[in-house]
Amino acid sequence: MLPSATEGYVKLLCTQNAEVTFHRYPGVTHGLADDVALPDLLRWLPTLGGNRAAAEGWG
Repeated sequence: MLPSATEGYVKLLCTQNAEVTFHRYPGVTHGLADDVALPDLLRWLPTLGGNRAAAEGWG
């Protein structure tokens, strides 16, 4: 997905008063985004209220 498309979607969600956290990773290409974003993802998953053990097993 193009960064501009993601940014547009985030702006749309904000206009709908959705709770959004948007992280930019300057200089990171699409192919490396999952590696770079993984620490943020692992911090976010437990906030969803599900089974914390599943997320804590990563890392």
